[in-house]
Order: sequence, then C-alpha cells, then structure tokens
Amino acid sequence: KQWYQRRVRGSWKYLEEGDEQCEEEPQPEHPCDETFFPDAAPIADESCDLLMDAPFSACHELVDVESAVHNCKYDTCSCYDSSCACHAVKEYVKECQEAGVQGLSTWRNFVDFCPMECA
Repeated sequence: KQWYQRRVRGSWKYLEEGDEQCEEEPQPEHPCDETFFPDAAPIADESCDLLMDAPFSACHELVDVESAVHNCKYDTCSCYDSSCACHAVKEYVKECQEAGVQGLSTWRNFVDFCPMECA
C-alpha cells in the first residue's frame, strides 16, 4: 500500500490510497491544561478574558475574538506570566484598527500588564 501526504488546514494528513478517511495528527496539549501548569490558567483567564469586554467588544463583529483569546491564553500559560498576553492583545488591537474599528485608542487603560514602551 502507498501513503500520500496532503496538507489540510495547516497540518499534514496521511491518506492511504483509495481511502477517503484521513488519519488525524495528534494535537499538542494546551499549556493551560491542568496537567502542565495548573496555576497558569487563572493568570491567563484574567489577562486574556478582558478581550471579551469593552473597549474590545467594539471589534468582535470584525475580528475573531475567540481565536484571539485562545492564542492569548496559550502564550500566557506557556510563559506563566500575564506580560506574555501583551503581544496577543496588541495584535488584536492592531487587527481591529486595520478593520476600521474606532475607539480603541485608550485600550492600555484596561490592560495594566502592557505598558507603552518608550524608545
């Protein structure tokens, strides 16, 4: 039997000739999972769930907030520090502004772990 590789949604799937079923590649466990860093999840929740509230809620119809929160929590749990959420929040704000959302100029007032950097 021959095996073929096919790229599907960012990951490789293996398809046996004649089969329509693809073997699923195992997904890595999420670092917020209690088997890795159980104490990191509350830090990530507090740091990342703020994207669900104002002023960020003005953007929810234009930019996928669930993916942003998921990525934020992944990053925050991986480094075990709320400051790691800063990049994800800044990226969400950037995508919102690029989509034309107004009223996010004061977003840092709601995010105490992401201060303005001076050059």
